[in-house]
Amino acid sequence: MVATRGAGFRSVVKVPEFRAVLVAETVSVFGDQLARVALALLVYGRTGSPVLSGLVYALTFVPSVLGGLALSGLADRYPRKRVMVVTDGVRAVLGLGMAIPGAPLWVLMALVAVSSAAAGPFKAAQLSLLPQLVSEKDYVTAVSLRQMCGQVAQTVGFAGGGLLLAVLDPHVALALNALTFLLGALMVRFGVVDRSAPRRAQSDAPTGGSVHRPSLLVVFVLLTAVALMVVPEGLAAPYGATLGIGAVGVGLLLAADPVGSVLGVWLNARLGVRPSVASAASLVALSGAPLIVCAFRPGLAISVVMWAGSGALSTACLVHLQAVIVQVVPDERRGRVMGWVSTWLYASQGMTILLAGAAAEVVSPFAAVAGAGAVGLVLATAARAWFNGRQRDRVGSGRLEPLDQMSLLGMADTSSQADSPGDAVTTATPAEGEAAISAPPSGDAPPSIDLPRQHGNGRSRPPPARRIDRWVLWTKPRPGVVFLLAVEATALVCAIHAVLTDSFRVNDLVRWGVLVLAGLVAAESSQHVERMRRRFADALHVNLSSVWTIAAALALPTSLAVATTMSLYAHLWWRSWRRLPGMQAYRAVFSASNAALCCVVAGAIIRASPLTDAYDVTEASDIGWLAVVIVAYWALNSVLAGAAIASLRNDTTFVNLVGSWRENGIEYATLCLGVLTAALLIGHPWLLILIVLPLYVLHRSVMITHLVHVAATDERTRLLNTDTWCNLAGAELERTRRRGGTLAILMIDLDHLDAVNTAHGTLVGDAVLREVGRTIRDIVRADDLCGRFRGEEFVILLADTTHTDALAIAERLRTHIHRLEIDHPTTGTVVRGLHLTVSIGVALFPDHGTTLDDVLTSTDNAVFAAKDAGRDQVRAVAPHQPC
Repeated sequence: MVATRGAGFRSVVKVPEFRAVLVAETVSVFGDQLARVALALLVYGRTGSPVLSGLVYALTFVPSVLGGLALSGLADRYPRKRVMVVTDGVRAVLGLGMAIPGAPLWVLMALVAVSSAAAGPFKAAQLSLLPQLVSEKDYVTAVSLRQMCGQVAQTVGFAGGGLLLAVLDPHVALALNALTFLLGALMVRFGVVDRSAPRRAQSDAPTGGSVHRPSLLVVFVLLTAVALMVVPEGLAAPYGATLGIGAVGVGLLLAADPVGSVLGVWLNARLGVRPSVASAASLVALSGAPLIVCAFRPGLAISVVMWAGSGALSTACLVHLQAVIVQVVPDERRGRVMGWVSTWLYASQGMTILLAGAAAEVVSPFAAVAGAGAVGLVLATAARAWFNGRQRDRVGSGRLEPLDQMSLLGMADTSSQADSPGDAVTTATPAEGEAAISAPPSGDAPPSIDLPRQHGNGRSRPPPARRIDRWVLWTKPRPGVVFLLAVEATALVCAIHAVLTDSFRVNDLVRWGVLVLAGLVAAESSQHVERMRRRFADALHVNLSSVWTIAAALALPTSLAVATTMSLYAHLWWRSWRRLPGMQAYRAVFSASNAALCCVVAGAIIRASPLTDAYDVTEASDIGWLAVVIVAYWALNSVLAGAAIASLRNDTTFVNLVGSWRENGIEYATLCLGVLTAALLIGHPWLLILIVLPLYVLHRSVMITHLVHVAATDERTRLLNTDTWCNLAGAELERTRRRGGTLAILMIDLDHLDAVNTAHGTLVGDAVLREVGRTIRDIVRADDLCGRFRGEEFVILLADTTHTDALAIAERLRTHIHRLEIDHPTTGTVVRGLHLTVSIGVALFPDHGTTLDDVLTSTDNAVFAAKDAGRDQVRAVAPHQPC
């Protein structure tokens, strides 16, 4: 670690923009703590329920983690000042809503959750903007001062909040919280200069806009080690009880870490230790050492000193890690990474405290605290050793300079010059090579066949239409638009009626929170699988969200079931669907409306039955009622989705309207799993975590099955492609050989397909291939192997078929194909003058060959014989006669 004289706090406070951001954040943090105390007192005073009071308090933390994970990317897509002003403005409005006396409890909880989620993008934008407000030499000092002010504001907010609420009504305190957000928004709006959104092409990082991944990996490992250092706070009460000290002693233990944190950031700024991966790893390793002393059961005074020292070192490490992130992450990605870092730290702290509490039950609080320090020390040491070894290897090969020789990257000068007026916000584009979605899931919004596909390196995606009259929805056929709007309006009316008529219990709200959380965790863990399936979807697509929606319908009031559906589909849209080419918002809205109506119907059935809920199954007839619910949910889902497809596109085949047996089987399996989820939610809600892993495995297995199907299928005809057909036909031929049986192979050649392409265009030619493929599938047996062989040639393997039967099937195929009428793909009218004909050759195994190649050669020769005889006919090699 290289030490230089650090810049004083006075130098950064003199920067007007930084001063505005710092004061705005400090005031907001104070308001947050005041609001937490006020909410806890308000809810407990109205309900007398510790559970609800704790739930509301948790809602001030948990959604901020989800917001940081899902919304931090906004700080990279839009100007960061705008993100900060808008999020603070939104939180001010929501805070005023909380301050309204007599607001329903569920409304209050919803406002708290949304306000907490908005903290994620605010923090990401603020942390990403900070390097542009101060100079390189002042950055660490600025971060230290920000950390110090935040700690002080939290402490004063909790203590002062208790004193203020002794004389103020909680609603007044909530109004003051809203005022702090409004004040913060105004300070940022008028105190920070406008800057454009970060642009990838204008990144000033010398790495060319790439992330130094090894460094970032070490950052997350070190954050996990830092999270272990908050274990003493979580175990302060049992630790103090074991020491035999009273409430005052426990208060001193709890105050040790905040006081140490303030001291640590002050010393860090004064000493001016140059931030690097090595310095951060050393600081967090040293912060674990004082906690190890707790294994020897020291007294109160020594424990307070050790905890304060650990807090000072771990907080200084956080300052260094922020500087390392600025080094290794280019500006255009910094907002998302900063949001992920905050989310990871919050989640890690909660998990480590939970695990440490469980460990303290088995051993003792002293051993649990010491163990946390030891694990943190080992993690930090191992991370530094791994990183140093990797750096030595890369430096030795001449590929990378050591990170400790890099200066802080991407920092703007403190001169606050606004960007040119021409700067515009860049719009996120889909990943390279993404394909458009051609069809929806069972229960998802209908597809649109006129959406273009993205090929090659096409990255462009048209920006979303802001004006209502420019929505893509209005370009669809009018019957389809009317149907979609009617379904959505019906869902809205049902939701409003449910909100006005339902009554909630405390258990209902707890179950709803647990179910939504489990659904979001499951969706978040499988978002990459969902995107992959969407890109390759060519049939009705099941997104598996029915597990959670039918569970909500069976276990919750209708209004909460609808709220569950909307929450899950909003998450699916934001995290998985919105950036996929061809996935328009109207499809997601219809999908959510469809699922909401299914929940309404399923809930009505269960309430009309003798069952009180999905857990109340005591007789065989009760299972029948659950089966009725499942069938009704599936039927309504399929009917609405199929009707939407039929009204929006010309393709009205049965499989495309209601899905294949495979897709519907998956849907039924999902609904059955949803019934089990409802039973767990009612009886043992915390066991819902056990549903997430099987659901993830099911999601992946469905994707793999679908990808195997796509890889084996010809895109135009939906028959087997050449390689797959040859592999399966060879295996079938060997089985026939072992049984001593016979099989027939038909080769079908479309006559004059080139002339069709020339006269009517390749779109019509493709339509001909599709219809011929469909005709072949309709006429032959389900277990016969049908494939597209070459261009306009098709092959069929007929197992256990005699010469006479093969000729009859071939003649039937020739006749049906000759009668085909082809609709033009764009106009929908019948194409005149096609006169489709085929030449078909027939050969048998083992009469006309002992290998697959031999039999194919025989059928090929028979096709040539049919063409030489004038086309539009069937020719076969004579039975028992070699070709």
